[in-house]
Amino acid sequence: MNEITGETDAVETLDNTDTSTTVPYEDNTDGPDAYLWLLVFSVLMFTFPFLTFYGLKSWLLESFKLTTFQVNCFSVLASVLVVNFIICFYVFKAFREVDSSSTSRSEGISDDNKKD
Repeated sequence: MNEITGETDAVETLDNTDTSTTVPYEDNTDGPDAYLWLLVFSVLMFTFPFLTFYGLKSWLLESFKLTTFQVNCFSVLASVLVVNFIICFYVFKAFREVDSSSTSRSEGISDDNKKD
């Protein structure tokens, strides 16, 4: 504390920080796994819309008496829905990975606090 002004020094308050709740650095080895999943979902987003479009178009032309415009509209709609489903699944998987890693970190912190 400064005797003249009555204020505390910033260095003094920094020295009193509690380090018992800090998370130790953990080596993240999930990097290659993340790139693998990105590759898998990229391949899915490239192939499944094409398969959906041409498969549904072929089935609709053979099975129903629809115009070419109607067949194309249904095929495109189905392809767009498939792309959105793949994106949602990718985001869901990403959220599950974050939850599992944060859970393991919080368990590590609580174990450290129990030791004290």
